[in-house]
Amino acid sequence: MADIFVSYSRRDAEFVHRLTDAVTSSGKRDVWLDTEGIQDGEVFPVAIKRAIEQSHTFLFVITPNAVHSAYCENEVEYARQMQKRILPVLRETVPDAELPVEIRDRNWIPFTEDADFEEGLARLVTALDTDLEATKAHTHWLVKALEWDSEHRDSSFLLRGSELKAAEAWLVATPEHARPAPTPLQREYALASRNAAARRQRMLMIGSVAVATLAVGLLIFALISRGQAISSRQTAVLERIGARSEALAAESQAQLPNDPEIS
Repeated sequence: MADIFVSYSRRDAEFVHRLTDAVTSSGKRDVWLDTEGIQDGEVFPVAIKRAIEQSHTFLFVITPNAVHSAYCENEVEYARQMQKRILPVLRETVPDAELPVEIRDRNWIPFTEDADFEEGLARLVTALDTDLEATKAHTHWLVKALEWDSEHRDSSFLLRGSELKAAEAWLVATPEHARPAPTPLQREYALASRNAAARRQRMLMIGSVAVATLAVGLLIFALISRGQAISSRQTAVLERIGARSEALAAESQAQLPNDPEIS
């Protein structure tokens, strides 16, 4: 993941490289530029989207070239959809009406020819470091939600255990007006994860009840079998005693004519 995605016109590449080099040197931040981040043969629009998704901050360099670029316009729109933190820097003045709403309605950091570069850099670095942990958390859960969505919402990509609790805690602590704010997909992802966890819990309870019921049934069966075995043994003993008694009675009757005393 990159710390910063830079949206700019390549016609302004000289200034952009100066700015990104200064930002990188000031805090060893990882900056994503299309001239460096896209490999040969890679699908350009897909690479741009992935880079925006995985970056913590979307930095837009305001110039007439960038504002009139369809590529930059698409990048700003996707950053808006992903609820990315957007930081505009002003390199050249552009009429407000020509600016995207997401850029126009934010406070810009001046980097014009007559502005102090070091002062602007200090403001930019401060802005990048503000609420950095919240911004990183937004990126972390966004990447996971997008992965789940791209895999046809396979349940194996849902959150579980402590990770699910952490995501829910982040959602609770992040208001709708926050920048960056949670996206609908992130909320849907957390809800799907919680529902799946609830289903697993219900299945576990049902399984536990089934095992307990089976155990009780086996115990009852064992007790009945034991009782039947004892009853069978007692019956066998009584039958042997009865048979012996009958034999003795018959022998007694046989001896009676010959020897009454023995009989």
